[in-house]
Amino acid sequence: MFESLLNPIFSPLLEMNSLLAISIIAFLITLAITVVYKYATNQDRMRELKKQIKDSQKKMKEKQKEGDIKGMRKIQGKMMPLNTELMKHSMKPTLYTFIPIIIIFGWLNAHMAYMQIAPDVPFEVSASFPSDTQGLVELNASPSLTVVEPIQTIVDGRAVWELKGAIGDYTLMINRLDSNKEVLNAVNRKLKISVKREYEAPLVKFKKSSWIDSSLVSNEAIKPLGNTSLFGWRPGWLGTYIILSIIFSIGMRKIMKVV
Repeated sequence: MFESLLNPIFSPLLEMNSLLAISIIAFLITLAITVVYKYATNQDRMRELKKQIKDSQKKMKEKQKEGDIKGMRKIQGKMMPLNTELMKHSMKPTLYTFIPIIIIFGWLNAHMAYMQIAPDVPFEVSASFPSDTQGLVELNASPSLTVVEPIQTIVDGRAVWELKGAIGDYTLMINRLDSNKEVLNAVNRKLKISVKREYEAPLVKFKKSSWIDSSLVSNEAIKPLGNTSLFGWRPGWLGTYIILSIIFSIGMRKIMKVV
């Protein structure tokens, strides 16, 4: 339901450079949060509370230098209700914005985290197994896909297949085979091949299975900052969003004079 609601709004962003698209989204969400925060809270009271807390902290430092433990505890006792009231004011706008942001984040994770699997371009599907698992596994698809060597031997707890196919939605079937190549166990996962920025979750974990741990499709992860790294970290869409939203938030709060 939310997918069909958000697609007309955000789908034009999928045609843009990923950094530009996430910058626009981060700007708009941060702007909305800042506006809600400004008008859903009592800014005058919050300024007063912050001033009282700051003054109390200054007095506590003075008492600490004097070694007046009793005086410090007295001031600390007065600060607690001030901090509690300030927190209540801060939490109020979160109630208005939390659910819409979670819905938008869900859409972003389904469209901005990875590149799509393109039609007629080879890609890989791998499966991971418990370390003591041995034998043969088979990969089939419905509708049919081109699978190079559908039957693989598990090596070091892993099997890898190369596939390609036309645009469409597929069900991949991973079958565990016995020595006669009869199916012992089977699990299914979804796959989407598309020219648009859409895909099924690349990693699927089979929590209820005792013979297979997970399956991974080789979608390329999107790195909006390219090869730029922050202390060895190359952020994906979420990390990039967080960095940009912090920058936008600092600027907007100063411009709109939000506490």
